[in-house]
Amino acid sequence: MAEYNRETILAVDDNVTSLTEIRTILEETYDICLAKSAELALTILRTIPVDLILLDMNMPGISGIDFLALIRKDPSYCHIPVIIVSAHGRRDVIIEAIKMGANDFVVKPVDRKVLREKILSVFNGANRAGQI
Repeated sequence: MAEYNRETILAVDDNVTSLTEIRTILEETYDICLAKSAELALTILRTIPVDLILLDMNMPGISGIDFLALIRKDPSYCHIPVIIVSAHGRRDVIIEAIKMGANDFVVKPVDRKVLREKILSVFNGANRAGQI
């Protein structure tokens, strides 16, 4: 029997607890790659095909918004959907993330059902970058 090819999700967050939580929520359904920095995430993107990125906004070094801007300008990665996962859930922050090219936004602490539904929605094409 052939093994089912699962989607690969790259979670990028400088907080190890957040990464562990995301992996625990999603590992039964998706292949999960974890990166503690945007720099490491760029290395992973060069070596592993990724179907979706879960991205924290506030990280040392390259911030989540700067990382998002980098990949949206790169033809190799601009097609990858990005869901921002951040504790900053103010309306203006969410709007800025969507304007920068995020496909959706999840507020920390992450609700298991909300995260799963938003991922499914992005994979099903319900959300488009730039729409609110």
